[in-house]
Amino acid sequence: MIDLSLQMLADCPLLNFGWQKTLTMKKKKLVLAIIIFLFVAILLFIKYSDIKLTKRSVLLNARTIGWKTSSYMGLNLSYEFYYNGKKILGGDAFNDFRGNQNFVNRNFPVMYEAKLGSAKLLIEPSDFKRFGLPFPDSLKWVLYYLK
Repeated sequence: MIDLSLQMLADCPLLNFGWQKTLTMKKKKLVLAIIIFLFVAILLFIKYSDIKLTKRSVLLNARTIGWKTSSYMGLNLSYEFYYNGKKILGGDAFNDFRGNQNFVNRNFPVMYEAKLGSAKLLIEPSDFKRFGLPFPDSLKWVLYYLK
């Protein structure tokens, strides 16, 4: 259970930098409520996007381009595919074989949801299971790289 005691709010560095004397306890609670609301809204949008991707997506063919550094200091496998004649670029993280060049310049299935612009490259058996698809025999070589 979350303990929102007045002392905890008064000591919170997020709510105190510079305006300690001007922010009343009510205002601090309001700021905290807004932060929590925004956090929950972001989580709900991510979940909504995930649900729409699994329900309204189309199965397409993608070609992997290479490994690129992501904004979170990780490596994403970049890929491209075409939808209605338009080239679309994407990138997904795969920790079990991160940076492995055997996954570059290969074709893999991709699920794409056009309204949200969400895409998910299907490489691992769990990726296929998520969409209710059987794992193809043509990708059995991938199993060697999974831990």
